[in-house]
Amino acid sequence: MDKILIDIPAVLSLTIQGTLVLGMFLLATLLDGIGITLLFAIYIVFWSLQYTAAFRSYLNDRQDARTNS
Repeated sequence: MDKILIDIPAVLSLTIQGTLVLGMFLLATLLDGIGITLLFAIYIVFWSLQYTAAFRSYLNDRQDARTNS
């Protein structure tokens, strides 16, 4: 029987990313002085930092699994 595996950190990450995008557009809509370009640039920086950290963690886990087996 096949098992369905849910990667909780990935689901949490996608939820956070969706919340950031919605918040960014809400802020840009409510505050006329803030440009959407600036918010999008900040979002891209935070997303890339989070993605890099998550990918490094994944690679470290794979390397540890290989080393221990």
